[in-house]
Amino acid sequence: MNIINNFYPFLILLMSHMSHEIISISLDPETSALAIALQQHFKTRGRSDLIRLALRNLQEERKEHMVAGKITGVLLLVHHHRAAAEVIQIIHEFQPLVETQLHTNTKQGCFEIVVVKGEAKDVHEMLHRFQQTKQIQRAKLVVA
Repeated sequence: MNIINNFYPFLILLMSHMSHEIISISLDPETSALAIALQQHFKTRGRSDLIRLALRNLQEERKEHMVAGKITGVLLLVHHHRAAAEVIQIIHEFQPLVETQLHTNTKQGCFEIVVVKGEAKDVHEMLHRFQQTKQIQRAKLVVA
């Protein structure tokens, strides 16, 4: 204990010069295993780098949802074949926003790329409609 007391002022001084704040998180075993797999996949140096990467990606997504006024963007959809009619219905409802659309079929499902232009609130409403559709596995907006 004496050793710790002797080094404590030095550790505090050292930590005050660090450029990163140290935080602690707890993960359930499944999430911890996911973090390890993602760390290996993205080849990050450690879990801290993985968390920083994830936070940067979340910040980019947040920015996309905070835009206002007229925007141009791309809606990326991944859905089951059986959702095609609902996808077409939503696209027709928001037709004034749609600049162009590309559809392709794969064995696993369908992809839609929809270029949209209009008021941000209308584009986000369209995105939310797709996200609320159970048969759509992924709906993402990328804003120019």
